[in-house]
Amino acid sequence: MNHWNTTNELMVHRTRMVWYGKTSLPTTLPTGYLALPWCPELLEDHAMVLAAAFAETLDALLFPRLGSLQTTLGLMDNTISHPGFLPTTTWLITGPTGACAVVQGIKDSPDSGYIMNLAVCPDHQNRGLGRKCLELALNGFKQAGITRVTLEATTGNVAAMRLYESLGFTTLSTLYREIKDTPDPYCI
Repeated sequence: MNHWNTTNELMVHRTRMVWYGKTSLPTTLPTGYLALPWCPELLEDHAMVLAAAFAETLDALLFPRLGSLQTTLGLMDNTISHPGFLPTTTWLITGPTGACAVVQGIKDSPDSGYIMNLAVCPDHQNRGLGRKCLELALNGFKQAGITRVTLEATTGNVAAMRLYESLGFTTLSTLYREIKDTPDPYCI
């Protein structure tokens, strides 16, 4: 549960989760959708999906780089420049109206990976695309020899938490992150 601290900053409840992959996961997409592996020409499409998916969300307040196309372009530049960037864990799904879901992953130690972002545009949610993105990324980690993958999620995002748990992620730790300069609490 989120709460306000003594300086009127919103403390957002986050859950760090871990997945220990033993087997590959199925990745059949719904009809009309196509999964594209990472290539540099897709950078702007990744950024556009991140910006659209996180616009006006609590996560965009918590992580301001998710708030606009300009800032998500910078976030994507940082992700692909990370020494542990794993192209095999970074996917874009397109549908009838264009790019609509993304996932990006990095190797953060010799035997461990981290899901940087998972996002589905609002018009394409509840179609299993987040699950398919995550399955593609987890299979990419396994291909790279990594069987321990972590991610962090806003606990109040019930759909995301259910997705992660359904794929075998378990809670590793609970933490709070603060939103500085929080707008009016009734607007969140």
